[in-house]
Amino acid sequence: MPVSHALKAFRRIVAILFLFMLSSSSWAVPQIDKPYVLQDKWNTIAYARIVWPAESSEQIIHCEFWFGCMLKLCLREITGTDCTSRDVDQSHIVYPYGNNTMKELRQLWVNEYGTISKEFRFTKADTSKCIIMTASAFTPLPGMFCRPLVSPAVYCSISENLNFEYNTLSSDKVDKAEAYGTLTITCNDKTTVALTLAGDRTIDLGRGGTLTASLHTTYRDLADGYSFEGFGMTTNLKITSILHSSKQEADAGPFNGQGVIAMNIY
Repeated sequence: MPVSHALKAFRRIVAILFLFMLSSSSWAVPQIDKPYVLQDKWNTIAYARIVWPAESSEQIIHCEFWFGCMLKLCLREITGTDCTSRDVDQSHIVYPYGNNTMKELRQLWVNEYGTISKEFRFTKADTSKCIIMTASAFTPLPGMFCRPLVSPAVYCSISENLNFEYNTLSSDKVDKAEAYGTLTITCNDKTTVALTLAGDRTIDLGRGGTLTASLHTTYRDLADGYSFEGFGMTTNLKITSILHSSKQEADAGPFNGQGVIAMNIY
């Protein structure tokens, strides 16, 4: 078969996993990964991450200071407006004077902390407080809400990433081609675990919308969500990635994409 009629997956589809339930219809503004609280000998510390893989809003965020403004995480009273604590490491980005779009702020943030950030830490944490991202003068970003702190009784761990490998495919066998992976989820007690593919229903593979992938488990599309009962043990879920090509014969060359699988426990 001529080389031009072959598709080779030099890179893989990667699904990054994090513990938060998101809407499957759209993605706007950063999301705060469900915070948790731990007590040590001296402090009650809250931990949280920011997830911001895409941003479509052109809404203007104005900075009134010539030296720039800060975008940062803020711990505050649920009924309050001012920060009672900032991240222990004083993590933040500075955006310039004048008008900035949400897209531009997102790019500055991702350049510094990535689409899924490190864990930020806050002292003086308790269930009367919440975490939010603020811009100039403690103003919350449009569309964000302050996420309350909860000390969870049940905890579940999940595989950090999931890679699908398609190797070499003939150009007329791309549509409906499948690749497989396994998610490992371990819960310390009985709970309901819900998984969903965040954002769009399919993962774009960089071919101008002509090649995408959907994720499935036990005959359910993860874009529609999938739930199961965790009983304080390890569950191994087979995940199937299915390619979708709008061309009868796909163009030759490498393809790759990245998606986010969100997990919520309740």
